[in-house]
Amino acid sequence: MNYMESVIQQEKSVLLQEIAQLKHRVSEYEKLTQPGLAENTPYATSKAGYNQLFQSPLRSNEFDQPLSRTQDELMIIFDREGNVLDANRAVLTWFRYTREDLIGKSAEAFCAIQRLDFAKLQEVLHRTWQGEEPVYEREITTEKGAFTFEIALKKAIYLGREAVVAYGRDITAIKLAEEEKQRLLAQRDAEEQFLRTLEKVNLVCFRIEHNETVSFCNDYLLKITGWSPEEVVGQNFFDVFVPARDRAARRLEFANALRNGGFFEVTERGLLGKDGEMRFIQFNSVVLSTQKGEIASIIRVGEDITDKKKVSAVLARTHAQLQDLFDNANDLIQIISLKGDILFANRAWQETLGYSGAEIERLNIRDIIHPQHLKSTLGRFKRIADGEKIYKFQTVFRSKAGQDIYLAGSVSCKYEAGKPTALRCILYDTTERIRAERAQSLYY
Repeated sequence: MNYMESVIQQEKSVLLQEIAQLKHRVSEYEKLTQPGLAENTPYATSKAGYNQLFQSPLRSNEFDQPLSRTQDELMIIFDREGNVLDANRAVLTWFRYTREDLIGKSAEAFCAIQRLDFAKLQEVLHRTWQGEEPVYEREITTEKGAFTFEIALKKAIYLGREAVVAYGRDITAIKLAEEEKQRLLAQRDAEEQFLRTLEKVNLVCFRIEHNETVSFCNDYLLKITGWSPEEVVGQNFFDVFVPARDRAARRLEFANALRNGGFFEVTERGLLGKDGEMRFIQFNSVVLSTQKGEIASIIRVGEDITDKKKVSAVLARTHAQLQDLFDNANDLIQIISLKGDILFANRAWQETLGYSGAEIERLNIRDIIHPQHLKSTLGRFKRIADGEKIYKFQTVFRSKAGQDIYLAGSVSCKYEAGKPTALRCILYDTTERIRAERAQSLYY
């Protein structure tokens, strides 16, 4: 095949395609001209209506095909009185109407079918006739569910006379997307406001992402650890703040927290400072989730308890030293509350009276004072609590084995905010001396 024959063959193919398109358009046109079609077919418009409506100067560029093919947009035509002149297939499909259900209905009947405010429809139609092109949104409920439609009204020509066409567009997906966008923006604003609030507080605060990187830290964290913002933000949290020996365990803990809704079993954790020293933090956690409800990141906020731990350690050592001193003393040392509960007793006290530490926790001083000395001993305790000084305190205790233990010594009162809170007793055992004195008295 030479060049000319190739060109002729190509032009012939193009002409055949155009002829096929014309035949299809003629077929569609003939369907519209068949008698009774407008009355019997629920989605077709009459030939005259097709010619007039689709030649409307307002929307002529959109009507180059039959009305029945407009699937995505609802179209209803009203006359000046608000009567329904025509509707497209989408309207009938959406609401499961036949043409007899809708076409020719008065404005009032149409409002009853659609549950519309008749006065509102009249007001909107009047504005359209005055040249406005009102647009509003309406919630529509069908068997398929609830939907949001954008309704736009414009003037047009139908069957040689002026009419109003209402176009309805389903914007449910758009509205839902916009609402979700607004929700995400509000969530983001709330998160940013929360972080701004934490920027200057004297609490440790940082945000660790799902991939273990730090996306935010406040000034206080940098101050107590000595790191710079560049050394923290955007870096792996565990590489910066956790000693190498502990990283595997801490990473596993973080992974478990992501699976368990942000819950950390251990709330007190150490952070490694730039100087190599550990700062101990008592943490709380705030979880930030993705749109799908998955944990995206965790904000950890905590109090620096390093100094408190140091003080506690010093107090523990001091307490241990005092305990050692008391336990090695020969005197019976005890502390009792104003109600008589025994708060402390040293080793000599326990060995002399025969009670264990666990038993002492359940004892009251009344349980060990000899019944004949109970009233006088409690009376002296009260006088001391009231501020009186008794320089030689004497009483008799009864041991667990039932033996009488004669005691003498000093009792002082502990005050807090000017009020007595406990009695401190340092007593020595005078039992042998009392027995010796009694024996000597009998001898003479």
